[in-house]
Amino acid sequence: MGYDLVIAHGLLVTPDGALKANLGITGGRICAIAEDRLDGEEVIDARDRVVLPGAVDLHVHFNEPGRADWEGWGPGNRAAAAGGVTTVVEMPLNAIPPVTTVNALLAKLERALGQSVVDFALWGGLVSDNLDQLSDLAQAGVVGFKAFMSQSSTEEFTHG
Repeated sequence: MGYDLVIAHGLLVTPDGALKANLGITGGRICAIAEDRLDGEEVIDARDRVVLPGAVDLHVHFNEPGRADWEGWGPGNRAAAAGGVTTVVEMPLNAIPPVTTVNALLAKLERALGQSVVDFALWGGLVSDNLDQLSDLAQAGVVGFKAFMSQSSTEEFTHG
């Protein structure tokens, strides 16, 4: 069987320990781990390299739209990728507007889709005046909600 991508001869780190093996990847998913040779359209020779699973960072602040000067989506996302992070989950509070409505979520998505080099998801915000928005935000795809019981770090993201 041929794969889209084969990572060959690497030292694979798995839950069962490290082993010298090959990864067969199709459609972005690992389909095979084998000590025997695998065929692929593209082969990356990972000899003398450690192959680790990617990290997931559940708490990033890329601050766009509105505060890209703090750290924008593009630079923050590329820095995550350079450090081995394959998925980030962006916090809702530092953007202007914060992600407390579907329109704000769509503005955030527009920035993310144009600059993302790793997979991502978005948190929604639970603030003092958006209880009527939570269902719509959940249906639009946020993975959860961030709330503060005390003052947040920005005046736009209110609390309880």
